[in-house]
Amino acid sequence: MTSILVFVILTVSRPGESKAVAGVPIGLTLTAVHIFGISIDGTSVNPARSLGPALITGGLPLRQVWLFIVAPLVGGVLAAGVHLLLHPTKPGPAEGMANTQERAAA
Repeated sequence: MTSILVFVILTVSRPGESKAVAGVPIGLTLTAVHIFGISIDGTSVNPARSLGPALITGGLPLRQVWLFIVAPLVGGVLAAGVHLLLHPTKPGPAEGMANTQERAAA
């Protein structure tokens, strides 16, 4: 669920995208993630939200909290990787100049 949310955030916040309406797809995605995720794991897309209740409750939730911390982090990394595959970054003006200078020196 975290990977879906992170992918949408990365996509709508890319350079050249309209920032004025970026909150709409992010909010709708977060709503959808919660609607579908509540029945699965209580919608733990935020590790801090899982850690607090686990610390207070203790016992089994505290022993399982590692999964609720690691899984969103892995999901975020996966989303970043997929985003880079689908939307490769283009070199900026400074990077383009460095490549030109390297080729001229070679």
